[in-house]
Amino acid sequence: MGCTKCSIKSIFEFNKETEIIYSEPNHRNPNTIKKVQTNFILETLNTQMNQETQQYKNELPVEEEQKLIEMTKEIKMDKNKMRLLRKCQGHILGMQLRKKIRVEKLKKSETINFDLLGEKDLPLHKGEIVKFFEDYPPKAENENLKLEKKEPLVLENRIIYYGEWDMNFFTKHGRGIQIWPDGSYYKGYWENHKAEGKGEFYHSSGDIYIGNWHNNKRQGKGVYHSKKGMEYDGYWKNDRQEGKGKETWEDGSTYTGNYSNGKRHGIGLMVWANGCQYNGNFENGNINGKGVYTFLDNRVYEGDFVNNVFEGKGIFTWPNGNKYHGNFKNDKREGFGIFTFSDGRIYKGIWKKGKQDGEFDVYNPKSKEWTKKKFKEYKEEKNIDKKIEKKKSKKEQINDNVFFVDEEDEQEENQERPKIIEDAELEKIDEIKKIEDNKIDELDEEF
Repeated sequence: MGCTKCSIKSIFEFNKETEIIYSEPNHRNPNTIKKVQTNFILETLNTQMNQETQQYKNELPVEEEQKLIEMTKEIKMDKNKMRLLRKCQGHILGMQLRKKIRVEKLKKSETINFDLLGEKDLPLHKGEIVKFFEDYPPKAENENLKLEKKEPLVLENRIIYYGEWDMNFFTKHGRGIQIWPDGSYYKGYWENHKAEGKGEFYHSSGDIYIGNWHNNKRQGKGVYHSKKGMEYDGYWKNDRQEGKGKETWEDGSTYTGNYSNGKRHGIGLMVWANGCQYNGNFENGNINGKGVYTFLDNRVYEGDFVNNVFEGKGIFTWPNGNKYHGNFKNDKREGFGIFTFSDGRIYKGIWKKGKQDGEFDVYNPKSKEWTKKKFKEYKEEKNIDKKIEKKKSKKEQINDNVFFVDEEDEQEENQERPKIIEDAELEKIDEIKKIEDNKIDELDEEF
């Protein structure tokens, strides 16, 4: 046997000679061969060390192992604290920078005198401004705030602000009125440069919102009046109708119920100007799900709806006692259904686009028997006896057992229903909001 050094040297020389060779695709030369040297001895030693370390960890007393775990947690906690500290430092530096910019901009702003301005120059006169400060009492005193009411200032973009400021941070805070060059204006409470709490926004288009605000958005209870006559009175969230509310249109139609993300959603009652009404489920602004639709002449449909039409299973009842119980599609009887007349006659069969189709069973209350008939046969019979039927009275037709839906019922059923009022007005309001409400969003950009 040789010395230890020689044996180690020979081992490494052996591993140097034993190389794993594999080919790797190459776009230029696909036959390129790449060599990778793998030292099996080092891998074996590393594996042994890992096993010994794991064994040592397993042999640690429970107390020492818990100490190691606690130390690891403390290190992680320290890292999290450092991250939070950096965030706080960044936030403070940002506040100081914004404060500096606000001070510089305030120095550049001009002071104006409302007494020198005429009614044409301002959308609201001096009396309304005085009344505003009477109607809106000052907020509760806060030791951290240094509120000061300044004279009307012309800020950037020729925007006028008259009200209270927090002189610690030079932000609009408390009661104030802001007027835009096009005549739109907001009067209400402010907090840290944003509309917050009770306030009123008067659009240049004539639309008005009076209610609660949060972070420059309509939030909480509020009323929106459209110049055209539409009104929404209810709850808002993030500038959209959310929760319970009532909508009234210029023609007298109303909706009372639930909203979600600016759309009628959930259980609600819709009453049209012509007297028709629907009570049931709404989904994303449309009638969807189960509900009851009542016509002006007291005809009633109770059942399933899909996108504002009768679709699915339902019951249609006429004021004279006639009733249809079965399937509907696109406002028409479609599929299997049972039609029961007020005099006891029953039709049971398949319907297509509101008409009888194919074979059906007919029940005669006088003979108390069921018979089978086909729609084709009846049509032929009807054509043959057309002249005779014209002469017969309605009572005689019943006695002759005409087992089809009365034409009057059919005409009434096919009368056009008033369409669900789309959110066109709300969409128009949204378009106005894109222009007008950006003015509120500009509050952040002014300073």
